Amino acid sequence: MTVVLADSYRVPKSILPKHRMDRIEPEVKIQSAYRESCPAVYPMNVDDYTWFTLVDSSANGYGMVSSVTRPIDVNIQGKWVLAFRQFVSENTTHGQLGTAISNNGEQWVVYYNLNNCVGWEGQGGCQSGRYPSAIAPHDYPYIIWNEYSSGAAGWPADCSNYGGRPYYSYDEFGFMGGSWMEAIDIDLFWDCTQDFWNGSVSYGIDSDNDNEVHVSVVFDDWSRNGNYLFTSESVIGGYILFNQEVLIIDYQYLGTDGYSTETTLSMNDSGQGILGLIGILDGVDMAAETCNPPASNTTCNKIPLFKLTDDWGWSWRGDALANDFYYVPDEVYDDILSHWPSLHVDQCTGEQNEITDFWSWYEFDMRVDMDGNPHIITSMVAESENYFHFLDGYTGFYHLTIDRDYIESPGTVNSSTGWKWSHIPLPANDSFQWNRPDGYSYLYGAMCQLSFSRDNPDIVYAVANIGTEGEMSEEYDADGDGIIDDQCQFFNAPYELYPNWSEDIWVAVSEDGGSTWTSLLNVTNTPRNGINDECSPEEQYVHAAHWSTDDEVKLMYQQPDWGFNEIGDPLGVDHKNRIFAGNVLRYGVHDECWMYFGYDGDVNLDYEINIVDIVLLISHILEPSLEGCSLETADVNEDDELNILDIVEIVNIILEN
Repeated sequence: MTVVLADSYRVPKSILPKHRMDRIEPEVKIQSAYRESCPAVYPMNVDDYTWFTLVDSSANGYGMVSSVTRPIDVNIQGKWVLAFRQFVSENTTHGQLGTAISNNGEQWVVYYNLNNCVGWEGQGGCQSGRYPSAIAPHDYPYIIWNEYSSGAAGWPADCSNYGGRPYYSYDEFGFMGGSWMEAIDIDLFWDCTQDFWNGSVSYGIDSDNDNEVHVSVVFDDWSRNGNYLFTSESVIGGYILFNQEVLIIDYQYLGTDGYSTETTLSMNDSGQGILGLIGILDGVDMAAETCNPPASNTTCNKIPLFKLTDDWGWSWRGDALANDFYYVPDEVYDDILSHWPSLHVDQCTGEQNEITDFWSWYEFDMRVDMDGNPHIITSMVAESENYFHFLDGYTGFYHLTIDRDYIESPGTVNSSTGWKWSHIPLPANDSFQWNRPDGYSYLYGAMCQLSFSRDNPDIVYAVANIGTEGEMSEEYDADGDGIIDDQCQFFNAPYELYPNWSEDIWVAVSEDGGSTWTSLLNVTNTPRNGINDECSPEEQYVHAAHWSTDDEVKLMYQQPDWGFNEIGDPLGVDHKNRIFAGNVLRYGVHDECWMYFGYDGDVNLDYEINIVDIVLLISHILEPSLEGCSLETADVNEDDELNILDIVEIVNIILEN
């Protein structure tokens, strides 16, 4: 039996809702009291390869709260496009959409009001833009979104709940062309019975057929209890003709309302794609003492449910016994739980609770790599009968993947033919166990997104916005050992214990398809200035580009301006937000030796590996003399020791040229 004591916390299930929290901002603006206006805080540009750029401002941050939208894309030519809700001026609108275009991610051209919104949303001529995504296939940048149409000019006030209507626009003259088209309907048959909201978009480029572009987009429909997919005809030029809607996720096949996420979509250039969510299968009663799954070989867990395509989204397949969903089987979660502590002992009361289950929340990601293999990131928190338990080293984000060739009949867990899982060692537990200004956990809004190298599917990035403790307050840690005498008086109190606590962007990298993770980096590292700093820099709601490079990952995030809030809610998302774009070198912004990556054995750091390096290593073994990056490159077998085994490895490198 494994027991966990210190550095772990619990909360009653009653104060941490399992259902998906409503993400709709208030429809009536409530002017809050102004705090001090806050300047944008730039992360330090560490080198020529890791940098961050302030692009524009958003009226509030709801355009990026959904993890299924794709507001950033970087194409194979290195051209960037971003989409966001755009700040206009005080007391005007939160419904205007903007986009930003760049050839390199550092210098930007910003375009305004692509959805022609004038006035407060829902009034006058303002059809309020929501949840924008962006794509950049070949020569044309696009923005995809949905709008309120109920109450807007030309539409009846009772047009569905909100009259969510899906649109797209593109620059008809290409990148930097400056001629964005009027909003174009995605659904040519749209009427007031439909109410499309959060959308996820993806595309692929068929190089075997004149570089034809294939675009698909899926929207939640709030009035018809389902998700609808629109797949395009092949695109040559800028205009996209979408085919009629297809009901791709029917809610009648999902379990208890409120426990499923929105639906996400991903596709590669071979036409292989994934569409799915985190949810519960129909027939599963999570509250029942005995689970009765819909089929004998399906699951009672809240799990990733998905479908796969091989033809650009024209047809989809899944497990017929699970309502045409593939899913991550129970054996995977049983294996994960077998690595967790089986017993939690409360460090303050001594109460013991058996860890028997887990729960996953709603900020997730699901994408395919260039080989078409599915990759999933989901949060996991330990459960006992009455509590959620935040366990350092276990709570957080998990990566799940399988070779798509074995999806029908997986081998054993973590084998070459089975589902593989790994814990991404980001410090997510600090976010999950602490509370936001509204009293709910930071796990509502802590996002972790995937990005892949186009050229090497083994290179996988995990990009997350999570809390960073910083140093403990001297008031409670006078001896500097990082431990306070009475842990029990501080629960969910990061501001008192850690006055420089801040939300930052972290990046983890895998070089083996997600089995192990290295280069764990806090890439923004913008701490608060003490607990009274009302302009604390928080980097929130990060989104990663689907495709990055072998060496660099592309991302965007937002940072609240705590001095401007027209809604009145204390959360950062309800404030004006600054939009940042960033590029991060995977070798490590805090690793001064990144420039020697791939030169194992280059002891004298001259970018050559020869007899001179062997002589220097032998000299060091006899009498230590190496320092700095030479110590790193000399440890060829990476066992943290320098000895004859490293010499043998260098000899082999020389012999193999």
